[in-house]
Amino acid sequence: MKILTALVCAAGALALVPAAQAQTAATGQSAEPEKEAVAPEELESMLVSGATVVTADNQPLGTITSVDGETVVMDLSEYTERPISFQKEHFTLNAEGKLASVFTSKQITEGVG
Repeated sequence: MKILTALVCAAGALALVPAAQAQTAATGQSAEPEKEAVAPEELESMLVSGATVVTADNQPLGTITSVDGETVVMDLSEYTERPISFQKEHFTLNAEGKLASVFTSKQITEGVG
């Protein structure tokens, strides 16, 4: 199970990252991020403003509000009033072909809490 760390970005948005990745950012030591096997072109075409996303356990997560480079900003009104930033590597396609976060609803709740 991944443990999430919440980081507040300069623009006031909240970013959820795996704890190991946050530690890497703080210490400068590189860590190998976990990757899902999804066709990059297919996933990239779905990461657009207005797209809805589910959690890894297939619960509603929120809506993408913007994509800038590797950063995906989402409105997670069920979890928090603040916009949340994810990295593109935090998304995959689930068994039904839906755009999904690699995090469960419990992990998201704990990360923004």
